Amino acid sequence: PRLRECGVCRKPAVQPDLFFSVRDGGALHAECRPREERWFAVRRGTLESIARFSEGDMPRESMKRPLVVEIRQVFDACVRFHLERDLKSVKFLRETITSAGAL
Repeated sequence: PRLRECGVCRKPAVQPDLFFSVRDGGALHAECRPREERWFAVRRGTLESIARFSEGDMPRESMKRPLVVEIRQVFDACVRFHLERDLKSVKFLRETITSAGAL
């Protein structure tokens, strides 16, 4: 998905608050998002973090919970869209991690 530019108009995604839709190409400006609610709100900082991770620039410090939650939301949307279902293994791992007291 496009993380640094709008998936519809291809202009840079510089607003702090954006929307995300795998089906519509990734990041979306408010004015470019479709009427159908197949998108969700996401912060530009979250998409920038994912873009940096994909380039090998991994964080040296632990990530704050809101960032982790949004990254999971983007990841889940991508997996669900491409596989047309949720992965049971992801659900199991998250339940295991949560019960162990981690994020």
